[in-house]
Amino acid sequence: MNGNAGRGFSLAECLIALLILSLSVLLLSQYHRQLVSSYQRQWAQRDAVRAAAQVLAGKPPAGWRSDVSRQPAADGCVRVIAHTEGPFRRQATLQQLFCPPFGDRLP
Repeated sequence: MNGNAGRGFSLAECLIALLILSLSVLLLSQYHRQLVSSYQRQWAQRDAVRAAAQVLAGKPPAGWRSDVSRQPAADGCVRVIAHTEGPFRRQATLQQLFCPPFGDRLP
């Protein structure tokens, strides 16, 4: 029987295992960072779309720059385009078509 049998792992094996573990943790942390960044961008875009919808509803949100333009459309309808830009360069553009009778619905 070999005198070294049953004594555990060699130094080289331990270093390779540690290298693999380190690389795995590094890759997982980078993946997590990308997920968080993507989630923040998606949340910011939702905020921008919500702000544009509020502008179309005639209630522009505070802290956001908004621009509303109207374009004639077919059959006497009016296309209303709301563009918003808010903190951290979040922006969105929404369009809505209003057809007669307008009443008080037109922003």
